[in-house]
Amino acid sequence: MKGFLRLFPLNWVVFPEERVNLHIFEPRYRQLINECKESGESFGIPFYKEGVGSHGTIAEIESIKKRYSDGRMDITVKGLEPFELYTFLPVVEGRLYPGGKVKSIPVTYSYEDADATLLEVLIGQFFELIGSRPVVVADHSRLSFAYGHKIGLGPDHELELLLLGDESSRQAFLIDHLERLLPTLRHVETTKNRIKMNGHFKNFDTLEF
Repeated sequence: MKGFLRLFPLNWVVFPEERVNLHIFEPRYRQLINECKESGESFGIPFYKEGVGSHGTIAEIESIKKRYSDGRMDITVKGLEPFELYTFLPVVEGRLYPGGKVKSIPVTYSYEDADATLLEVLIGQFFELIGSRPVVVADHSRLSFAYGHKIGLGPDHELELLLLGDESSRQAFLIDHLERLLPTLRHVETTKNRIKMNGHFKNFDTLEF
């Protein structure tokens, strides 16, 4: 898809099929959301970091949860597909919000069974080390986006993940990330356990060696 989109810059990488709850309060974005709701059109969420970036995600309004008397609203949006931003207008003529010309980036969901199995094992180890349980994702073709925000990636790496075209590449990216991260987490856990073991010394007024 090529074309012009209304833009809602956000300091959050939105993945395809991800649902994000937003509180809309600025007049320019209230105008944007109202127009998209009336027309049924999608809009773009470019990643914002020290300025509007060159990539983001096309999104659609899934529901408006609440409208306030002063025009504010609580909404849920759903990510559709990544895009590259070619031109950016800080203010669209005759409107309050920004916009720009974009080209969508195709996303595919083919993957290797062995990679998906390994990724699930590494994800399980990650959550065990942080003392939590992963949400079960039955569809292995969606593993990367389902866990993209949950396994310690920084925003720049989340954006890198978003822009990988196929699920096989995304899963390989996450496997590499976890294989580098897990040894550090295990070292931290070992250090914490040693501190706990030595904690009984604090119960003694005098220590003799």
